[in-house]
Amino acid sequence: MGFNVVEIEPAIDEKQAENYKTIEEILSRLTKLCVNETPSGVKPRKHEQRLLRNLGAHQVVLDLLQIPYQKKDDVRMEGLMTMAHGFLQSVCLSNHANQALLHSSLDMFLDKGFNNAKTVRAIYQDNTKLCSDVSERVIQHFVRCIETHECHVEYLRFLQTVVKAEGSYIRKCQDMVMQEV
Repeated sequence: MGFNVVEIEPAIDEKQAENYKTIEEILSRLTKLCVNETPSGVKPRKHEQRLLRNLGAHQVVLDLLQIPYQKKDDVRMEGLMTMAHGFLQSVCLSNHANQALLHSSLDMFLDKGFNNAKTVRAIYQDNTKLCSDVSERVIQHFVRCIETHECHVEYLRFLQTVVKAEGSYIRKCQDMVMQEV
């Protein structure tokens, strides 16, 4: 006789629920400021990305990502963290200045997890300068993630991202990836 385990969210009061909702709305609006979703794909909004960078919005979101919480139990907070990563990924889209800015916080994302992998990928995406300077430690991190946390597509996508940027293959990165694999 088997039992189904039902995940129950911890009870929160009305004020706490309102706070979660407010933060969700802020993150959603910030993300929408960074990109336009069109039928042909997502397009960056360069002016708004620059404005948010100048206002330090990325730093507030980085601070949010450092708040400790129970990953297994607090599904609301996990949702906020996913949205925070989505904002950082959007603020990096086709924006070398923002990618360089978030690159300075790269160590914060070198932890297991698919959101972290997506964000690191966004930091390097189509940025030849950053891809050319990727450290062996970063490559090793993603290869180790593949070895220890299954061969998840996000880890592989990161490796694909750093070996080819802006239409050009980066030999140094190819060599590092091959050496680690």
